[in-house]
Amino acid sequence: MADPNAEFWNKQAAAYTAADGQRRSYHSEFAAILNTALAGEVLCIGGLYQNANLDHEPPFSIVDVSEQMLSAWAARGARVQLGDARKLPTATASMDHVVYPLVLHHVTDGGAAASRQNVAACFREAMRVLRPGGTLWAIEILVSGPVYWAERTLAPLTRLALELKRIPLVIFHTREFYLTELAAAGFTDASVAYSTADEGRWFDLVRPVLGLGLRVPKIAVPVKYGLLRGIKRS
Repeated sequence: MADPNAEFWNKQAAAYTAADGQRRSYHSEFAAILNTALAGEVLCIGGLYQNANLDHEPPFSIVDVSEQMLSAWAARGARVQLGDARKLPTATASMDHVVYPLVLHHVTDGGAAASRQNVAACFREAMRVLRPGGTLWAIEILVSGPVYWAERTLAPLTRLALELKRIPLVIFHTREFYLTELAAAGFTDASVAYSTADEGRWFDLVRPVLGLGLRVPKIAVPVKYGLLRGIKRS
C-alpha cells in the first residue's frame, strides 16, 4: 500500500521547496539560531529548514519519505536518503545535530494516539543517532491544552474531512507534551524558545493546513511557533 505521506509530499515538493515568497517571520528568526548553533554532522529529517545555511560543511544530510522532496534537496547540495523518522537509515552515534523542521505534527498515521506514539519513537531514534553531547532541534507549531484536547477529540472527523482532499491528518501538540517526551527519551536541558517575530494582525488570512485551499482569520488558528531543544549528555 502506498504511503499517503509520501504521496502527499511528492505532490507538494516543487512548490514547497521553492516557496521563498511564502516564508514567515519565525522562519528567519529560528534559522538565525540554527545557522549559528549547528556544527559538524547535521541530519535534517523531512527536509531543510527555511533559510538554512547551504554552505554548511559537511553538507546537511536529509532523510525523507518523499523521493520528490529528496530530489529537490539533492539539487541544493544536500546528502539525501529515503527513510522514515521513526526508524532512521542512519548509523548509531554518527550525528552532532538532528533537526525536525515543521515535521513532527505530520507523523500521525491518521490518528491522535498514534501521533503521540510516533513523536516518542522519533525522539528515541534521534537519541540513538546522536553522538554524546549532540543536540536535537525541532521547529514546531504549538497549541494550548484546551485546543489540544479539542484537536484530539475531533481527530477522527478531521481525518475523514482531509481524506476528501487526499491530505494526511496533522496533529499539533503542546509544549508540555514535547518536553515530557524529550525527557522520556533521555534528553536533558529540554527547552522551548517561542518566536517573538511579528506574525501580522488577528484578521489576516492564514492557511491552517498545508495543501488545503481554505484560508481563515489568524485569530481562528490559536497557535504559537517554537524551537525545541534537547541535549544528549555523554
